[in-house]
Amino acid sequence: DAGYLIQTCSYCGAGFINEKPATGHSWSEWTYFSGRYHERTCSKCGETEQANHNIPSNSVTCSDCGYDIIN
Repeated sequence: DAGYLIQTCSYCGAGFINEKPATGHSWSEWTYFSGRYHERTCSKCGETEQANHNIPSNSVTCSDCGYDIIN
């Protein structure tokens, strides 16, 4: 999300508000989280996101995180 930075002049005390644009997430690779989900983390803000494993038909391995549903 976008935000703002409040700065104050040390000489006169006047305040300034500067908008800071959103920089977007910088997601890590997907890693195993549980038998149903994998997870990734944003290195900028620490937010985590989980999603169902992505197992293509005729496969037993998640194409995103490498989880093998047989083992």
